[in-house]
Amino acid sequence: MTGTSLVLMSLAGVGVLALLMRSRPALPDGTFLDAHTYNQLFTMHGSGTIYTVTTPFALGLGVYLVPLQIGAPGLAMPRTTLLGYWLYVGGAGTG
Repeated sequence: MTGTSLVLMSLAGVGVLALLMRSRPALPDGTFLDAHTYNQLFTMHGSGTIYTVTTPFALGLGVYLVPLQIGAPGLAMPRTTLLGYWLYVGGAGTG
């Protein structure tokens, strides 16, 4: 799931949105982006980062690390975890 979140980060263009937002203060008088466009980019960048990158990345680390930490041989319900993964991929693909 962590690898998928990083792939979706590049496909969603979250990094490009961040670069566009950071270019506004670099140029004098904010001539690159007006305030309305900047607010739109800020919202798209924030929601894209949270929904397709940060949360799935943390969940993927949890799915991997928690069984290791408690000494379990594997997940208690691996099919449910797999269903959650495919729901995440399907939801990210339709957004």
